[in-house]
Amino acid sequence: MADVPNNSVQVAKGPPCPTCGRTLLTTRSALCNWCGAVIKDEAYQQRAAEERALQDAELQQQLRIEQMENARLGVLGRLKKNRKPGHNVDPLV
Repeated sequence: MADVPNNSVQVAKGPPCPTCGRTLLTTRSALCNWCGAVIKDEAYQQRAAEERALQDAELQQQLRIEQMENARLGVLGRLKKNRKPGHNVDPLV
């Protein structure tokens, strides 16, 4: 059987830090992941703010869904509904 390269995994490369020159690991942070320097590029800062806002909106939606399920089913009911097969949530069993 021939070795086939795995091209399904693609690493997204961020822009380089203007201070230390290392590739940024995320574009959500206003600071360099490596040296902590503030990245002063306005386009980068705008994109980072948009990504943070999108992530915050997703988390808030997840929390709203969880709160509604807790209100309707209770915490243990929600956990039982969402549990993985073969896992027991009830500590008394």
